[in-house]
Amino acid sequence: MKQLLETLLGHLPAVLVTVVSSQGSVPRGPGAVMAVGAEGRLCGTVGGGAVEGRAIAAAREVLAAGKPLRKTENLREGGDAGMVCGGSVELLFLPLGEAHRPVLAAALQAVTDNRPGWLVLEDAGGIAVQETPACPSREGVFALPLCPAGTVYIFGGGHVAQALVPVLAAAEFRCVVLEDRPEFADKARFPAAAEVRLYPAGAPDAPLTGQDYVCIMTHGHHADLECEAFALRSPARYIGVMGSRRKTESVNARLRVMGFGEEDFRRVHTPIGLAIGAQTPGEIAVSIAAELIAVRAGTL
Repeated sequence: MKQLLETLLGHLPAVLVTVVSSQGSVPRGPGAVMAVGAEGRLCGTVGGGAVEGRAIAAAREVLAAGKPLRKTENLREGGDAGMVCGGSVELLFLPLGEAHRPVLAAALQAVTDNRPGWLVLEDAGGIAVQETPACPSREGVFALPLCPAGTVYIFGGGHVAQALVPVLAAAEFRCVVLEDRPEFADKARFPAAAEVRLYPAGAPDAPLTGQDYVCIMTHGHHADLECEAFALRSPARYIGVMGSRRKTESVNARLRVMGFGEEDFRRVHTPIGLAIGAQTPGEIAVSIAAELIAVRAGTL
């Protein structure tokens, strides 16, 4: 969303193309967005392939006419039948110009500040930022969430964390890296992170909610133990800990002494990430990102 808003602000006039509904099997569902300028696609995607090509052509016509459009694209048409079976998407095309710059800037600021909000799109051409926590339901209105639900808190700023942050950011996760070593708590090591924080050794801290994710990959077993105990006392949606099964048994034994039990341990994904045989920091980062995507999608 941040890239989309920055692109629109830098390329006005442009057209915002949004998937507002879908039926059947489709590559991208409601909420998929794309920005199109006079020269073609600027960023984002509504699914690729022939349907996206037709959407880009329609968007350029909308840009020239200056009028919003809602239309349905059948993915069986134009050569898509072999790729997707029977699906269709309904697209909303909104032409945006200089008059829309303030609302786009307000939306970008909300994303930058990680404030909950919605970009409300109207069939008639209106666009506004709304701070209410629920999506409007009236006919002719579609709302895009400005910020993805939940933040990934990564305890530890080593090699795996360095590989993980850009992968998660590409999947539209907001990342915060927490370190107790000043030399590793450096924003320059994590340019894609929303924040990099230094916390006192032995005192991990983060404002964890039931929508947040925790990845623990610190520099030692004791630091892992402290961070895991902290996470288990929170309502975090996901807790993942990097390490061997032998290490897990050792840490769990110490957690039992601290009052944690089997029900707590069942909340923890360890070894962290999907079992794909990952070895290198980059491979491990992919396995962790895949696991978080599955949790976010509700398939794990």
